[in-house]
Amino acid sequence: MGLKEKVQIGILVFALVALAPELIALGYQRVSWSEYSDRGRQLITFGEPQEAIAYFEAESREAFKNKGPKSPEYIATLEGLSRSMAREKLYQGAEEKLDKALAIMQSFFFKDRQKITHLLEMKIALLQEQDSAVHGKEIAVLKEEIRSLNAWWQWLWTGFFIAFIAEALYMANVIAKPGDMQPSHFLVDHGYLYVFSILVGTATMTKGLLLWGGITWLQAMFAGPGISLALLPLVFGGVMASSELWVREDPLAHLKPSRQAYR
Repeated sequence: MGLKEKVQIGILVFALVALAPELIALGYQRVSWSEYSDRGRQLITFGEPQEAIAYFEAESREAFKNKGPKSPEYIATLEGLSRSMAREKLYQGAEEKLDKALAIMQSFFFKDRQKITHLLEMKIALLQEQDSAVHGKEIAVLKEEIRSLNAWWQWLWTGFFIAFIAEALYMANVIAKPGDMQPSHFLVDHGYLYVFSILVGTATMTKGLLLWGGITWLQAMFAGPGISLALLPLVFGGVMASSELWVREDPLAHLKPSRQAYR
């Protein structure tokens, strides 16, 4: 395996390291207050607030004891408590429960951005229910925090970087073959590595576009491959220009004196 293939494998390793937190977060189990139990959802939606508070307090103690303080079930009971207290106009207690849930989620080494965003949105709704004018600055700070949690740019630019480097290395191998350009030039050694890298880059860019928002799933599925395909002529032209600029071959270099010249 040559240097170019090793560089490409290094790029893939870099991408995996860069995206590791997001990939791990995709496997997190999430439970919201509405999914915790039918009983809890019915009490908050239709029941008396005091009964809902008593239910979620009991469930919170059980979840803390049996599942642990960082379990999705315990976080869900804190959400349920906050919602129940808000119905009873106990806004300070409701806010404290959400802050506790946020503190637990922020303590994870690999943060679940989706869940944190959900809790921040609940807190914004709680503050707006009290008085948007009074809590305007705090709401603006929370909205800015939500925007900072969206990692679409991390996925998009990592994918762009992978696809660009993979295509550049592939084109360099194609152009490096001697002779006039033929279809056979496009069959390079370890071609599967280049194809795999470009597919990884394309999929990563598509994921970033989906996280960006304002774009449908179908549009993202066309836009991601479209960016990869658009890179090909740009990379090809760049490699050609670079080869002409940096690789200037001396036409007399191949002329070697014969042995008879020394006789």
